Amino acid sequence: EQLETGGHPGRERHVGVRAVRIAVQLAHRLRPARHRVEDGALRLAVDLGDAGATRACFDRIGRVDGVFNLAGGFTMGPRTWEVADDEWAQMYRINVATMQNAVRAAVPGMIERKNGSIIIVSSIGGLRGSPIIGAYCISKAADMQLARNLAVEYGPYNVRVNCIAPGLIRTDFARALWEDEAMLS
Repeated sequence: EQLETGGHPGRERHVGVRAVRIAVQLAHRLRPARHRVEDGALRLAVDLGDAGATRACFDRIGRVDGVFNLAGGFTMGPRTWEVADDEWAQMYRINVATMQNAVRAAVPGMIERKNGSIIIVSSIGGLRGSPIIGAYCISKAADMQLARNLAVEYGPYNVRVNCIAPGLIRTDFARALWEDEAMLS
């Protein structure tokens, strides 16, 4: 089974992934574990920011040969030095901890089978700064380093780890960005 993680409807159609999907939701919005079948794929809801819940979800799924980590989120402004501590923690949780938790839950089986694939979706924002989504850009740069490190650690076990960094995708999730002429320039 391939596993896609992601929390924003519409993005998966832009990347062309159809497999087991886990919908990421913020802990304060998360209802008890639930699932449904949609487009031939099992959709499960779990807070991937919670390592224990993530492991339990992966245990429920069983064998996972690949993980497509698409989780992420951002808030507009303030400038980086003005971001409140709880906002920094939330940005890290959504954009980095969810990635790491999914990998930690899936990789033991991949190592045992000496085969697997992990794709971490970062952002072009991880390659350059931004005056309005700086904390997001910093967290996406962390995703890139996470992928580099995991590739070094898991490569000897034939577990491939790659990172992709797409630009702006015109979804409802990113509407505030693509409707901002200054951001597009």
